[in-house]
Amino acid sequence: MVASEVGACWRLQPSIGLRYKELGRNQLTESGGGALALAVRSDELSSLRSMAGARIERRFDLGNGYRLTPAGRLFWTHELSDVTTSTTAAFVNRGAAMRTTSAKSGRDGAVVGIGTNLELPNGLVAYANYGAQVRDNTTAQAITAGLRFAW
Repeated sequence: MVASEVGACWRLQPSIGLRYKELGRNQLTESGGGALALAVRSDELSSLRSMAGARIERRFDLGNGYRLTPAGRLFWTHELSDVTTSTTAAFVNRGAAMRTTSAKSGRDGAVVGIGTNLELPNGLVAYANYGAQVRDNTTAQAITAGLRFAW
């Protein structure tokens, strides 16, 4: 990755990448549901996603060993694998299988985020972040906060 200084001490870090993920689910059979109990087949889902974008941040020295670093990121993503998922299930007492398919989540999307780190003089870092992944019919959001200790 390459990082460059932009304007008054802003650091811009462009990035490109390719990410592969695989998720597997084992077969399961419900019990205790009588005639409504389901048997769900095992399945796998894979994703191959390209990403291109950048991260920008700036460090502010607050004095007495305190440093504040706000940051932002924006990435375009493109899904190269299948954009739908499906589940096949059947009632335990009856053999006819049912297949449900999810809504297509779209091939193109965005990953956005903002956050900040506050470095404390004792080696602790307090952080807070917001991130979102947005595609057609799909949105995932997360807010994280916590403390890290570096020695």
